[in-house]
Parts: sequence; C-alpha cells; structure tokens
Amino acid sequence: MASAQASSLSFGERMKYFNPMLLFIMIHMACTAFNFGFDVGTFGGVQGMQSFQDDFGVYNPKTKLWALPSWLRSVITSTPFIGKALGAIGCGLIAERWGRRHAIFWLCVLSFIGAALQTSATTVAQFTLGRIIAYAMTGMAVVVVPIYQAETAPAELRGMFGCMIQFMIILDRVEDAVKNMKKLRKHLDEEEVKFEVESLQYADANKKKGGWMELWNKKNRLRTSIAIFVMFGQQITGQAFPSQYGVIFYQSQGFASRAFLFNVLGNVASLVAVIMTWFTVDTMGRRPSLLIGGSLMGAMMFILGGLGSIPASELTPAGKHMMVASIILFSFFFALSWAPIAYVVVSEAAASHVKEKTNLVAMVVSVLTTFITSFTTPYIISAIGAKLGYVYGVINFVVVVAVWFLVPELKGRTLEEVDQLFESRVKIRNFGDVETKRADTLYEERKEDSEKAKVVVETAERS
Repeated sequence: MASAQASSLSFGERMKYFNPMLLFIMIHMACTAFNFGFDVGTFGGVQGMQSFQDDFGVYNPKTKLWALPSWLRSVITSTPFIGKALGAIGCGLIAERWGRRHAIFWLCVLSFIGAALQTSATTVAQFTLGRIIAYAMTGMAVVVVPIYQAETAPAELRGMFGCMIQFMIILDRVEDAVKNMKKLRKHLDEEEVKFEVESLQYADANKKKGGWMELWNKKNRLRTSIAIFVMFGQQITGQAFPSQYGVIFYQSQGFASRAFLFNVLGNVASLVAVIMTWFTVDTMGRRPSLLIGGSLMGAMMFILGGLGSIPASELTPAGKHMMVASIILFSFFFALSWAPIAYVVVSEAAASHVKEKTNLVAMVVSVLTTFITSFTTPYIISAIGAKLGYVYGVINFVVVVAVWFLVPELKGRTLEEVDQLFESRVKIRNFGDVETKRADTLYEERKEDSEKAKVVVETAERS
C-alpha cells in the first residue's frame, strides 16, 4: 500500500521530495516560531539579570538590592499567555474566513508591535503588555502554521514540516491550485499534478465545514480529545520550569556566575534535539518518540527530586552539577519529543472539516495549562526547591501511560487515510498496522466505477 511505502522510506529517500519551494516554505514557517522561542529562551535568563531587576524589581531593605518577588515574577511570566489564548481564538476566525496567509500576515504585524513595546519599556506594565501582544502572535502561529505545513507538505515529509492548495480547491480555484502544486511537487509531471489536485477535489467534495457542536459528535469526539490531550500533555510535563525559571533555580543553588551558561547549554541541547527530530519523527514515528521521550523526562525529574532531598550541607558539588545535568537533559528530551511532535499530532488527528476549530480548542487548553504551570512554578520552587522534580516526575509517567492508549501512529499517512483510520474503529494503539487507501486511489476507483456504470447504461440503451 502507498501508506506503508511512505512509512518505510529512509531519510535519504524522503529528501528526494524536497525542492526549493518546499524548502522556502519550511524555513519561512519555522521563522514564525522564532519569536516565541527567542522570548522564552532569553526571558528566563533576562529576569535573573540584576540590571533587569534594578529596572523593574522591588527594593529589598534586607539585601539592599532590587529584586523581583515571586508574585511579580509569576505575573510577568504567566500573563502573556492570556495574549496567546486571544491570538489563538482570533487566528481561528481569520484563517477560517480569509485563509492561512492572511493569518500569517497579521501575526507578523503583532510581532513587530510586541517587540517595539518591550524594547522601549520603562515600566512593568508596558513590558508586560508588550509580552502579551508578542504572545498573541505565538497563539496565532501555533494554530495556523501546523495546518499550513500539513496541507502543503506531501505525506512523506509532513512530520518534518511539523495551505493554499486546499483553500483554493474549496474556493473552486482549481487552476491556481494546479499552478501552486507544480511548484511544490517538482518530481511529478503535469498529468500527475493534475491527478493529485483532482484527488483532493474528490476528497473535498465529500466534506463540508463543520460547526462547533461537531467537535463532540460521535464521529469526531475521539479526534478532538486526542488533539486536546497532546497539547495538555505538552505543557503539564513541566517544561515551564527549565525554560522560564532555569536561571533563577541555578542561582538559588549557588551557581550565580554560571547560571546563564547553564541556560545557554540547555538551549543548545534543545536545538540539537529538534534537529534530530528531522530524522526521527518520520522514521521512528510519533508514538515511540512520545513514549520514550516522556519516560526519560520523568526519569530526569526524579533524579532532580532525589538530589533535592539531600540536605544542602551534605550535597556535594558533583551532586549539584548532576542536578544541572538532569535539567539540561530534561530540556533535551522534551525538544526531542513533546515540543515538536505534539503539534504534528494535532494537525494530523483533527478532522479536516473542523480542523481550525479543533486546533483552536486544543491551543486554548494548552495556553491555560501553560498559564497554570508558569504561575505556580515560582511558588513551588520557593516552597520545596528541587523536590518539585518529584511532582513533575509523577506527572510525566502518568502522561506516558495516557499516550500509550490515546495517541495514534500516523506517520506516512495522507490526511484522507487518517479519516479512514478513525472510521475503522480499530484501537488507537493499533493504527500503525492498518492498511488504508490514499485519496488518489479512492478517486481512481470512483472514476473506474463511474466508467463501468456508463458502459452499463450505454449497453442498456442499445438493447
């Protein structure tokens, strides 16, 4: 079957599907995530800088220094996620009415405004407002970019990318769809391109835009639940701790002079892991990546918690360095699994006719979860220190068990094949073993049936 072939392709074979236009789209879409990654990656260190605390902190007469109290740190770090929620909601409406490119344009505008407000800020209020607007851009990006990539990329590359063509088909602009498909499928000749567009037309002809209630009808509730679960799981695992409060934690453990170095090492480790997912997401698959990555994340948190249980007077320098290593490795395994793959699963699992609505609901749940973890983490660190590793360790292993039952393996499947899998009533964990038919195969079969019916009618008329 075509799907089986796509799933078994090597990395080198997948590279044959690349062309300059696909590469441009991949890089261009990846740039939309830079703002969020840069903000989170740098702000975790910036809030630990004394100059930042001098500008926005509260004076402490005991230490005779300006510092950010826990409540203010929570406000500055967590309230931007309100903007992310609003951005996700607004993007869903824009993308559904005017298309993906309009949504991408406006998220770029918000990015400029947010950056301008933050860099010129003289008060906490202005700085926080700038972060809220910048995060609104992020909310828009996480809704529209995975869908755009999933619809633009061929099934063989969708996980790596992880659409104007489908949008043009919906608007009956078939000639424009063919023109754009030629740019994206350089390895196909003109007839094959037209055939793929006709196949998408056939698939689209059997769908219509669904309402909000359809998210929870008998046919779609499982798909909606999967999308919500993976975005909830991505944030509840505790990534806010190293990404947003890592520097503060390192400083509390006596690494004041090297706290920023450790933070940079964590970011470098995450970057290496994300590059590795280019090779693993479409070869190893979604389920194994989440199961293995989540288990290792849980193990790192338990190591941190165990070391944090040792009295500070008895903890050796080697033990403290092991705590740092466990946090950096946690970030590495997160970037290797939950960070990129959750978005891939959401874009694939959502039913096509309610994709924007499903993504929107999933992203709002993600934002709420992030807000809660970001707001509470400073208080947990103040109360129990490194022993918060026990909390997130347990959560990670619980989530891993849930992944085993709730997350399907969809590597190498076209979006039309995914529909067939959910209609097959096979257990989710067995989706990888099910044979399906691509849209072009279904279209071809329908065409053959139509021709046979035509012959029967003509024969009947002659007789």
